[in-house]
Amino acid sequence: MDNNGIEEVVIKLCSNLNLKKKGVGHWKYLNEEELLYELISCILGSQMHFETAIACSNRIKKLGILKNPEKTKISLRKIRSELSKNKYPPFRPDGSGYSCRYYNMKAKYITKTIHSIYKENKTTLRKMLETSKDEYDSRNKLIDLCYGIGHKQASLFLRNISFSRNLVILDSHVLKYMILQDMCTKKDIENISNNYLKIERIFLSYAYLINQPLFNLDIAIWTVMRVMRRENKCQLLH
Repeated sequence: MDNNGIEEVVIKLCSNLNLKKKGVGHWKYLNEEELLYELISCILGSQMHFETAIACSNRIKKLGILKNPEKTKISLRKIRSELSKNKYPPFRPDGSGYSCRYYNMKAKYITKTIHSIYKENKTTLRKMLETSKDEYDSRNKLIDLCYGIGHKQASLFLRNISFSRNLVILDSHVLKYMILQDMCTKKDIENISNNYLKIERIFLSYAYLINQPLFNLDIAIWTVMRVMRRENKCQLLH
């Protein structure tokens, strides 16, 4: 399939996507524990399988540290111990699982993030969202307050809690698509942390050009590119 064919599939899928996200409500109706859970899921989700990140997030939630985080003592050792256990998906044929990727670093990110928000800055995620001027201001606040959170993960968090539909989630699949469509180069994405806003503007212009809603487009691209990657792997195996 050539680049034009890939784009046609993306646009077709984009037009037919069901926008309703199951399991997560609007941020105004989520309590602080639920908001913090979503944030931690995004911290864990960086460079890790989605299924693994969710399983790890659920385990941390069971530890009880997400309830009353401003009062609860956060144990780095306990979080690290849980994330290091080989019991998370994807599971091997013998039933054994995997530990959280970079569990030591992720445990530190989670601990420092909770301390930064609730102890050091004496605020909450809800207050931060309510006092933000707009989604860009909120994203910048998240990046400043949290550890292990950049533009992509902060945008994902705000998307997941229905705070914004106008922030682009530039993950590896979306970036590869943009390279295929000559919207950016490999050199541009080598330093994505510094080029994120520039590439985001390019993506926004592309969404406008093909007349597709932003909050559908990156999901459609992610889906198509993920399927293509799996198919290419299967072809290499035969």
